[in-house]
Amino acid sequence: MRPESGDGRRPVPDPGGLIDHLLHAHELERQWLAERIHDDPMQALVAVGLRMQLLAARLGEAEREQMTEVTDAVSSAMATLRGLLTYLRPRALEHKKLEAILRTYLENATDDWHVDGQLDYRVPEEPESRVVLTLFRLTQIAVEDVRRRGSATQLRIAVRPEDDGLLTEVIDNGPYDGQPEGAGLSTREMREWALSGGGWWESETSATGTTVRFWLPLTLVDTSP
Repeated sequence: MRPESGDGRRPVPDPGGLIDHLLHAHELERQWLAERIHDDPMQALVAVGLRMQLLAARLGEAEREQMTEVTDAVSSAMATLRGLLTYLRPRALEHKKLEAILRTYLENATDDWHVDGQLDYRVPEEPESRVVLTLFRLTQIAVEDVRRRGSATQLRIAVRPEDDGLLTEVIDNGPYDGQPEGAGLSTREMREWALSGGGWWESETSATGTTVRFWLPLTLVDTSP
């Protein structure tokens, strides 16, 4: 098992449920953001798109071509927002079991960008719910980084027991040619997610792909002072 935190402090039990509170607050924030995006900008773009279609029917051919460019831009913005909604509240979380969550998420993600996805799940007993949520969110961030790099054709998620915890690996075969936009922030986010629960996180890159690896204890702990 790796050192539990960067400053050498050992994790301590979480009798007050601090981690439960933080996880719940984090998910509520994601839900609030998803609802705001759906109710405000998404609905506004839908209305704009419908009005533009009505207006285009009254225009000449040249004007309709120009309107098509604007309509395409609106459609692109809507697709971006739909992707953000899926990231904030993925349908995979409707499942209760970790294996089903990961399998559904992997299938949905790889179908969207034509990548061969594989899940190697070797966990004999279902972990507690907060471990499930933390492990999924870490995996989700790692997979999103693979999507941003855009060079992978294969993606493998492996989860197995190790040292009274769960070791997860997200492995892709995309050649590493520098960090994509947003990768620095996601790296910090993954590290904080892992360390906050008493685990660890690391990443290895090469010309043949990237491996993100993280470990979480079967019972999350609070590492705050």
